Amino acid sequence: MLLAFVVASIVAWIALEGAASPAEPHARLPRELATGMTLLAVHVTAIGEHLARDATSAGVLGMLGVLAIAGGIALRISAIRTLGARFVSTTLAPDRRVTSGPYRWLRHPSEVGLLAAAAGTAAALGSIGAAAITIAVLVPLSLVRCADEDSALGVSARDERSTSDCSPASRSSPRA
Repeated sequence: MLLAFVVASIVAWIALEGAASPAEPHARLPRELATGMTLLAVHVTAIGEHLARDATSAGVLGMLGVLAIAGGIALRISAIRTLGARFVSTTLAPDRRVTSGPYRWLRHPSEVGLLAAAAGTAAALGSIGAAAITIAVLVPLSLVRCADEDSALGVSARDERSTSDCSPASRSSPRA
């Protein structure tokens, strides 16, 4: 049952993000390719470990993982829909800062959603390997992307200290 939910959430995520994201005319950048391949590795590792253990019970951690997956996907799709055609894989500075939708509260809701869904997958399926990949590879990739976006938007070090992904974005709210 839990494995079916994770697989269905992956398929739904791909479909929803594909439908919500604008078509981009440029080729994918190495960092975006690395993020996609790392996310794939998280899911394959989690599913592989789950099947190898022949796990049948989710437990509390599994249920929290399911909530993180659903919440992360919802947050990421909300961020993409809020930006519309301005959502891109590059870190070029947009024409303006967005302060609506999830950007009212988070500086990088798309990245937070991606990390929540990946961590949720590791938790839901009880995968230490997927958790390690998320922490060791996906988190640093997301932090670099966030720093690049902030730089492109001209967010100062003062803004960095005063607002973060986990606190209200009261001064500014860059794109995903």
